[in-house]
Amino acid sequence: KRDKTFVKDLTNSHVHVKRVAAMLRTAGVGNVRVPELRVRPSIEQRAEFSDHGDILVGDKVVEVKERRIQFTGPGDFPYPDLIVDVAHKKPADVYIFTDTRMNAMLLRGDTRAEWTEKRLYDRPKGRYRNFYLAPTRLCQPWVEGVRDCFAV
Repeated sequence: KRDKTFVKDLTNSHVHVKRVAAMLRTAGVGNVRVPELRVRPSIEQRAEFSDHGDILVGDKVVEVKERRIQFTGPGDFPYPDLIVDVAHKKPADVYIFTDTRMNAMLLRGDTRAEWTEKRLYDRPKGRYRNFYLAPTRLCQPWVEGVRDCFAV
């Protein structure tokens, strides 16, 4: 199945990832790298064009997840669980969740044992998919999470 908005969504996501990388640098995190954006020529080539993380911090793989809601951290996130990622992907080392105002919280990938897997309807994709869900209580506020995950 073809995704009509794939290139636009990928480009917008890359811009957002660069903003989060700048936030990490401003917070004192060194060795922050955003891999070059590569757009697959066709859906058949998706495997060879799949990324291996939105941001690389040294040898740590970081995935950025933009949420279209408002929160300042785990304390006021409006749900007890949050969708981490699609379940077929290997968990990243760190997940950074941002809200509509660029507030952020972090989730360590090594908490995976406490996550659950659930089949949910993916509205943008128009189909059901399996997702990892994590208890919001496992997330860390931005300053604490950056310090903990990146030894700043």
